[in-house]
Parts: sequence; structure tokens; C-alpha cells
Amino acid sequence: MVGWHGVWSVVEEDVWEESGLSDYKSYGTVIMGYDISNISVIEALCPKELLEDKPYVNANIEVSRLTHGDGYEYNLYLDGDFSYVEVSYFTNEAGGGNNSYTSGSSSPIFLTSGSSFTSVTAYVTPYSANGVAGETVSCTGGYASGTIQSGGMSYPVDDMKGQINCHGGTVAGFTTDYVVNGGAVGKVRNSLGDTWHVTAKNACDNYGVTWYEL
Repeated sequence: MVGWHGVWSVVEEDVWEESGLSDYKSYGTVIMGYDISNISVIEALCPKELLEDKPYVNANIEVSRLTHGDGYEYNLYLDGDFSYVEVSYFTNEAGGGNNSYTSGSSSPIFLTSGSSFTSVTAYVTPYSANGVAGETVSCTGGYASGTIQSGGMSYPVDDMKGQINCHGGTVAGFTTDYVVNGGAVGKVRNSLGDTWHVTAKNACDNYGVTWYEL
């Protein structure tokens, strides 16, 4: 039985065929049989990671100047399909150390604030309600020359071709205003197609990430 998005189908294949037998013939160890409609048996035998779609998360850090005093505040914004996340982050401050905690699905998540460091990197792991973990993603937020990073420089790329691998999750497409101009977070589409063949036309370095216009 093959399961996909909660829909089960039956795939059959002949593994041996022989005619003219007068009695039963044994081939190796006997395989236990189950009623084909009994999905609970499959759920008992298979790891739960194979029986449900893995959660996924998209993450980015936005930096804002503190209203009173020097320094910046770093907030983590999330979207995707998950019940809760585990977050760990560190700053580029010497001896800053690591910090980690588990959060619900609310966004934004306040990470830290201060004036003695210039960037924060977060690692986010999404989980389903049943505790199945998705792929961990990372993002970096920072500022340059004492100003908030609000945009990037778009530049053309030549002859960059590839195939999208969503790794069981999704690959979202974001707006040019967000990626290049530092505008509000906006999406062109929630997911590009898995195995799509794409050609990169332009690239942009912003928010600690290299982006491609496909």
C-alpha cells in the first residue's frame, strides 16, 4: 500500500509465476498477511515520519533600531506548516555563546537586542503536532555601518540552470520589493514545483541570504 497525503492506494507486482504445481511450494520465510483495508497495521509497522507530510518552516530575521538608547532588536518571523518550532541562535559577539528555546507557532519571536554585536544567526527546526521534525533552516539578520539593512544589490547571473529539490517541504517565491528593496515580507507563490527545471536570471545578497530570480 502506498500513502500520499492521507490517500492510500494498492500497488501490485508479480514476483514469481509458475504453472503445473500439484502442491504448495515454499520460498523462504513466510510473510505475515494482513487485510488490505487495515491501515492501522501499516501505521504500527512504519515509522510515523513515513506516514505524514513533514512540517516545514520559512524564517527570516528583521532588525530594528531601539527606540531609546543605542542598539538593535532582532525578531524572528516564521511561516510554513508546523505546530511548534525549536529555535537556537547566536550573535557574532566574541564570547556571546549560544541560546536556545522552544516556541509555539506565534510570530514574530523576539531573539535578542544589544549594541555590542552586528548580526544574529538563528537555526529553526519545525515540528508537527505528533513530534515529527522537519528540516532545520537558518537565517541571519544584521546591519552594516550602523544602519539597518534595508535592501540589497541585484546583479545578473549567466547560464545558471538547475532543478528544484523541495526536500519534502516547499520552496517559496518572495517579492522583489522584499528581497531587493527591504520592503514588507511578501510572496509571489507559496511553493515552486518540486523537480522544476529553472534558470537563474539575477541574484541578490540580502538578509544574510543569496536570492535568485528564476
